[in-house]
Amino acid sequence: MLELEDGEVKAHTPVSWRALRGRLRHVLAQAIAYGLCAEETMRLTLASVIVVGSNGPVEERVTPATRRYVESLARGLWRMVAAQLPPAPLRGPRCGYCAYSTLCRALG
Repeated sequence: MLELEDGEVKAHTPVSWRALRGRLRHVLAQAIAYGLCAEETMRLTLASVIVVGSNGPVEERVTPATRRYVESLARGLWRMVAAQLPPAPLRGPRCGYCAYSTLCRALG
């Protein structure tokens, strides 16, 4: 059986195993989602993803639990699109420089 590894580069962000399970969980989900797309296209099995940050690479094995997590995120996204619902606006310290901050304020 052939196995596939997928990679994601976040050049300006320090990445660690711990951060990928916490504040950078979205980065891990994104890398796994790309890998799942490649897995389906290439008919291979996704074994791991590698996220490269400013402090070097971190390899993360793709487990059944992480796979289910990413698939549940995708199903939620499909439900939002089908219902034509905009995402809930976020508020936080990073909103000041975000290009979408005015859109979030307009949405509520």
